Amino acid sequence: MPKRLSVKLILSLTILVAVIEAIFTYVNVTRQERQLLDNMVLGADQLSRSITSATWHAMLADQRRAAYEVMQTIATKQGSTGSGSSTRKAV
Repeated sequence: MPKRLSVKLILSLTILVAVIEAIFTYVNVTRQERQLLDNMVLGADQLSRSITSATWHAMLADQRRAAYEVMQTIATKQGSTGSGSSTRKAV
């Protein structure tokens, strides 16, 4: 009889530990995915603000060539075909 009780106890505790570990793993993975997505959004927002600021200051300083170069670089990096307002040459 003791062998059966010890086997049942060990099996029950093993299952309980496995279930708790699975729950913690799920929670940690979900949290890490959320943090990664938040960091990606933050990085994209910072890049967007930097590009906007650089273009704005170039236009304020009447440096059209620099502003168009920024726009052209962005269009090229995004795989643009070269058509559109961002590809015009500075006059």
